[in-house]
Amino acid sequence: MDAQILAAKSLFEAILITASHDPQAIAWVAANPKETRPRWTWAELRDGVFQAAAHLAQRGVKKGDRVANLGRNSAQWALLDLACSALGAIHAPIDIRYPNPWIERSIQDLEPSAVYSDHPAETVPSLPLSAISGSTMRTSQKSLENRAADVEANDGATILFTSGTTNYPRGVALSHRNLLSNGLAKLDAMPQSPTDFRLNLLPFSHSYARTCELMAWILAGGIMACAHGI
Repeated sequence: MDAQILAAKSLFEAILITASHDPQAIAWVAANPKETRPRWTWAELRDGVFQAAAHLAQRGVKKGDRVANLGRNSAQWALLDLACSALGAIHAPIDIRYPNPWIERSIQDLEPSAVYSDHPAETVPSLPLSAISGSTMRTSQKSLENRAADVEANDGATILFTSGTTNYPRGVALSHRNLLSNGLAKLDAMPQSPTDFRLNLLPFSHSYARTCELMAWILAGGIMACAHGI
């Protein structure tokens, strides 16, 4: 494993390191004809993270703020996750398959600074997930890098909700160190290489796909092919 990756203290640092290895290599393939951009290179993803972070900063999102996400798996989902990391904000994805009362209660508990969604949610006001990569970048890249430098490994990175199999879902707070160490442990047990092609089906809002798929991909590189259904 790359020594730089092992020393990364945040998801944002990890994506910058991985993207620097082969910027023009394909990183993401969207297995959905509705996607506006079916393929992303690592360089495009890196630039997209800066743009998404600038969008959040312009909306006043700051370190420690919670950002809720009601979107399905997509490149924009990953960009929002990594943009939160760059600002030290806490990304809180919610499974859109939950009943509306569960979604409403989760949002209420989170008290988020912003809510993003890629589908109509009449009971929860939200911004379109596509907005994070569709605005003009007014915050400088240097300013964003300075804010990212203040993010520490033990700072909160995400809140993942339990499945709600037996009761109302509970939010579980995880730090950057939690996610990075889980991803590295997965790669130690089952290595991946930059030439691997991974097909994703499971929702990133749950822990397995969040750590063993998304996190491992960020750390190891390769291509993520994201499907929107079986």
